[in-house]
Amino acid sequence: MIYNNFEFFNVSDIQKNGEGVTLYRYPLSVINALSVPEFDENGKFLQNHTKHSESAKVCIGIEIRFFCDLDEISFDLESESSISVVIYSGDYQVAHFNANEGRREFKVKRNDALKGVKSVNRFPVDMWRIVPVSNTPITFYGLNDNVSILPFEYNEKPTMLVYGSSISQGSGAPCGLFPYVEVASNIIGYQVKNKAIAGGCFCEKEVLEYLKNESFDIAYFELGTNIANRPIEIIEERVGGFINDFCKSFPNKKLFFTTPVRGLSDISNLSLAYDKFFANTRKVITETAKKYANTYFIDGHELCGQDYYMSADILHPSGFGHIMMGVYLAKKLQENL
Repeated sequence: MIYNNFEFFNVSDIQKNGEGVTLYRYPLSVINALSVPEFDENGKFLQNHTKHSESAKVCIGIEIRFFCDLDEISFDLESESSISVVIYSGDYQVAHFNANEGRREFKVKRNDALKGVKSVNRFPVDMWRIVPVSNTPITFYGLNDNVSILPFEYNEKPTMLVYGSSISQGSGAPCGLFPYVEVASNIIGYQVKNKAIAGGCFCEKEVLEYLKNESFDIAYFELGTNIANRPIEIIEERVGGFINDFCKSFPNKKLFFTTPVRGLSDISNLSLAYDKFFANTRKVITETAKKYANTYFIDGHELCGQDYYMSADILHPSGFGHIMMGVYLAKKLQENL
């Protein structure tokens, strides 16, 4: 999304907030529609679950990109939770900050050596990229000192659209900066629109329609984790319906699906026994997606190839696990691109 000569990458909704703008990965209309039924162990309906709407507001995978003539800049960001911020000049990391909640000023200066960079990798070296990560939405107040922003002109790199659970959102990754899908995209030279929702990924129709209207080159789906303990008919309706609709809508796009990853009772006999649940989602994913010629499968147990890739909850990958999963995912993507 281009706004006042800034590109707000992976942003779908901008809300004015005083002098600043608050950025959201999903339109607020979609966030407010997120819901999935909950059932007891006997299959009796209990209530509609909506807590994952807060995860859809998390600032992950968002970038603020722009061009200006200065090698030293300052800007303000505000968040209701702690925040990590990495600033790049093109592909080159300039600075990394951690800050508490509230409004904070960040100042950075490019190294003179960058002026001698000859090659263009994914991003031109004179493009500033601000990458914030926070558990709540962030508000951007623009550049300080009335800096003039140049018109944003840039040929976008290939894009991978991602939808999944907290595993793909990046839970367990240090600072949330490098979920495995981001690691994979860096390796293959793509950029990621990360629309994964921690505690969510329930394939709501509103999410489906929104994702179908996003621009992308390839798509990657990790659909089988959080919905696994719902009745099979809910899984078939939501996950199966999502796959059918998306595959029919994009017959010429390469669509990658992963089955549930290694974790829980695969590793610890004191973890939740999700074998049966994950078997249900694996069956729906594979049997539905295999009907389409443009689909590719990634075995979740091979993706998370070792027990020690896990964090202590035996569900989410550790930082090292995200890296190794990203390396493996990049390999599987490259085999089919």
